Amino acid sequence: MRVPRARGAAQHARRWLVLSCAAIVAGALTPLTAQTPLTTDPIAAPLDEARALVGSSDPVAAQRLGEQRLTRARASGNATELMDALEYLAWVRIGRVEVAATHALLDEMRELARIESQPLWLARVLHAEGVLARRQGDTAGAIEHLEEALALRREYADQAGEIQTLNALSILRRRAGQLYLALDGHKRALELARVLDNRVEIAESLSKIGRIYVEMDDLEPALRYYQQALEVIPPEALVDRAEMLADIAGVQIAAAQLSPARQSVDEAIRLARLGSNPQTLATVYSRQARLLAAEQQPVAALQAIEQSIELGRDFDGVRSVLVRRLIRAGLLHDNGRDAEAASELAELLLEARRTEDLLSERQILELQGPVLLAVGEPAAAYAASQAFNAIDRQLNSSITARRMADMQLTLDRREIESQVALMARERDLQSLSLERQRLTLWLLLAAAGGLLLTALALAWRYRAERGMNAELQRRGEA
Repeated sequence: MRVPRARGAAQHARRWLVLSCAAIVAGALTPLTAQTPLTTDPIAAPLDEARALVGSSDPVAAQRLGEQRLTRARASGNATELMDALEYLAWVRIGRVEVAATHALLDEMRELARIESQPLWLARVLHAEGVLARRQGDTAGAIEHLEEALALRREYADQAGEIQTLNALSILRRRAGQLYLALDGHKRALELARVLDNRVEIAESLSKIGRIYVEMDDLEPALRYYQQALEVIPPEALVDRAEMLADIAGVQIAAAQLSPARQSVDEAIRLARLGSNPQTLATVYSRQARLLAAEQQPVAALQAIEQSIELGRDFDGVRSVLVRRLIRAGLLHDNGRDAEAASELAELLLEARRTEDLLSERQILELQGPVLLAVGEPAAAYAASQAFNAIDRQLNSSITARRMADMQLTLDRREIESQVALMARERDLQSLSLERQRLTLWLLLAAAGGLLLTALALAWRYRAERGMNAELQRRGEA
């Protein structure tokens, strides 16, 4: 059984929630006016605790702390403090996909940005709206919001914000099958993160690049990027390390490295439990389900994915739900429950097409063929197989075209480099020739000088001898 290897939208949304809250606390999401130091806010002290609770076993505590901070900000009359408090609470609610409550907060943030004439505040609103739309499965709306946010952040040189928006936008492009366009976006984000020395965003961008190589079935660089990301994450970041180990396990399973995958999954489960984060634990259990399926334990694998679905119920966005249900459908097929699997896949196919998730659609169609054949629907199975082949050809042709373009660029670059090297060699030869000519000239001048000195010495000696002879003659005559 081929099961999807996606982390799921819930993990992306959780990461965005944590990053955004961290940015608020650290002042990284800098508006055009100076921010009020958070140390003056009596509610600021518990913010690290609140950030840790977001998406954890006690998300209510995070929301309560966010509401306390918002109350304090409203009383202070400080626009910057109010904007930060609204954004914090908005991300808490995005993490739980509370759509109506989130939109109310975002509308207030948008109005505040308009009143204060702060374009970067508006960019923060647009970014949050894009992530919320993505979690709801509204791909077109998410892309529109994120592209507007990216344009504003570039216009006002907000590099920290640009990194986040580039990664969010590239996730959508990856799901739409635009793998190389997404890869370019993540690599640009990685470049900016290294310039800013932002270790969180460096790890985030590295993991996203690894994810794209997984989609290309290029597992060696995928594993390398994930391992680099794991090295960047500090040991105390238990949840982030658990998520990265889950991603590494996914690559190891795809590469049939089951023993290392078992070690990665076990360690990820341990860290997720230590971090008290059911959302991350849900992701790890989905990897465990894939591992158990690869180990020919379909019953245990089905139990693991159902546990994953239950744990992520309060946190999962549209795509996470789709991915986990797709894994479950494949395991239903492995357990001989083909009628249930066929019904599940039919629903998932409609959802994948509604959200314009081409990669998930391809995976669903790939699994749907054998399932429909097993339930006695060969015509429908053939149609699913044909649809899968069409999408696969589309993706492969775009990948092949890009690789050919990259190869041509490489050849052109090497040709230019060889021409530059040849020109440098010619310059060196010309320089050597000029140096030789200069040395020859100096030698000739030295020889001419020597001859001149010799001639002068001989002339002086001749005159001296003539004078001496003349003196001797005068003395002889005397």
